[in-house]
Amino acid sequence: MKKDRFSRSNRDRSAELVNVAQVKERLKRRLRSGLQTNYGGLFLMIPYLQNQMLEQKIAALALEEKGIGVLESFLYQVFLEMLGKSSGFSTKDLGPAVASGLPAHPSKSYRHRFLNRPDLLATDRFIRAIGKRQVETGQVKGCVLACDTTLAVYSGKKDILKDMPSQEKLPQKAIRFYVVVDEGLRNPVYLKAAYPGKRPFEVGKDMVDATTEILGGRESTFIFDKWFSVGELLEYINQRDQKYITLLKRHANRIREMEEIPLEQFHRLTEYERITHIPVCLRNYTEEARLVVIELTVEEERFLFGYLTNDYDRLDEEIARLYPTRWDSEFWIEEMSFMNLKHLPSTDLSKISFNLAAKLVAYNTMSAFRGNLGEEYIAHNVKTIHDLFFKEQALVRLNNREELEVTIFGHEHAAVLESMYSGLSEKLLEQGISPGVSWLNDYPLKLVFR
Repeated sequence: MKKDRFSRSNRDRSAELVNVAQVKERLKRRLRSGLQTNYGGLFLMIPYLQNQMLEQKIAALALEEKGIGVLESFLYQVFLEMLGKSSGFSTKDLGPAVASGLPAHPSKSYRHRFLNRPDLLATDRFIRAIGKRQVETGQVKGCVLACDTTLAVYSGKKDILKDMPSQEKLPQKAIRFYVVVDEGLRNPVYLKAAYPGKRPFEVGKDMVDATTEILGGRESTFIFDKWFSVGELLEYINQRDQKYITLLKRHANRIREMEEIPLEQFHRLTEYERITHIPVCLRNYTEEARLVVIELTVEEERFLFGYLTNDYDRLDEEIARLYPTRWDSEFWIEEMSFMNLKHLPSTDLSKISFNLAAKLVAYNTMSAFRGNLGEEYIAHNVKTIHDLFFKEQALVRLNNREELEVTIFGHEHAAVLESMYSGLSEKLLEQGISPGVSWLNDYPLKLVFR
C-alpha cells in the first residue's frame, strides 16, 4: 500500500529537511535578487512591530523551532490579518511572506498546525504581555475601560450550551469573545475567547483580573452593560479598589425606588433630562451603591433609568457622560469585522485564541501607525487605513549598504510618509530599538518614496 505523502511521519521528516538557517539563507538570496510586490504598505508596519518587542514575548511561549521560525510564522498570520485575509493568501505576490521573514508562503495546513501549538494558558499570558507593552508605549491610558462580549457562531457537530442566565435567544453553537477597550485611545487592552456557559460574575471577573494585571494595579473605571449588573461581580470589583459603572436592570422594585424620589431632588441635565442620585442596597453587595437616576420627558411622558456605580467622587453628570463610552467596545468589535474577528479557524479554543492574539497585534500595529499620521487620519478605521496605505507597488531588495530598501512608487500620501520614515534608524535608536529587523536577518529597513 502506497504511503500517504501528507502523513504525520512524512511531515516530521520534511521538517528536518527545512531548518531556520536554511530559511534565512533562502530569504537572503530572495532579497539579493529583489522582488516586486503590490503590498508595499505592509513594510510601513515593520517599525511598529519592532516597537512591540514581540521577540521576547514569542520566546516566552517556549515553542520548539520546527523548520520555519515561530516569530516568522506568527508574523505571517499578523500580516494576513492586516490585509483582511485571515483564512489565507491566494495570490503569488510574495510581499506578505517576505515582510514576515519568509522566502515563500507557508502552506495553509502548516498555518493551522502552527496556530494550535500554544496551549490556552500560554496564549493568555502572551495576550496580557501584549497589553502590558501597549501600556508602556502609551497606546493605552487605562482610566476608563469599556467591557463587552460578542458571539461568533459556527456550524459544526460540537454542541456548546448557550449562557444559561441570559434571556437572549443565543445560538447553541458559538464562541464568546471577551473584549476590554481603552476609552482614551479606543485601543483593545485585553481579549479572550471562551465557550459560552459562564455566568456574568465569571466573565466579568476574568476581564477585571486580566485588565488590572495589565495596567499594573492602577485604579480604573470598568463600564459594563446591564448583563453584568449583579451584586456578586460589583462587590468583587469594589473589594479590589476599582470603580464600576453599569446600567441598572429595570426590575419592578428598582423602578419603584426611582419613582419615589422627590421631584425637587432632580436638577437639570439637558433640555429634556434631569438627574439625581440615591443610595441603594444590592443583593450580594456589602455596602450601599450609588444609583444615578435620569428622568427623561418625551411628549409629556416620563421615563426613568439609572446607572449603578461605586464612584462617589465624580459628579452625576460625569457618570451619565461616561456610561456611553461603553459603546467603544461595540465600535471596536464592528471595526474588527475587517479582520474577520468572528471567522473561526476551528472550534478548538487554543487555535482560536492564538489567532485572536495575531488579530490583536495586527490591530495594535495599524492603530499606532494611524496615530502617527496626524489628526487628519485619526478617525479612520483599520479598513480605510488598509485601503489608503497598503495596496501600493513597491520594489524590495538589499542595497549595497546591506539595508532592506523598499521603494514605494506613486503613493498618494508620500509627503506624510516621507516625514515619518526619514532617518528611521536614528528614530528607532532614540527609542532604544535596534534598527536591524530581527526576523529579516537583522537588516535595517530603509523606505524610499518615488
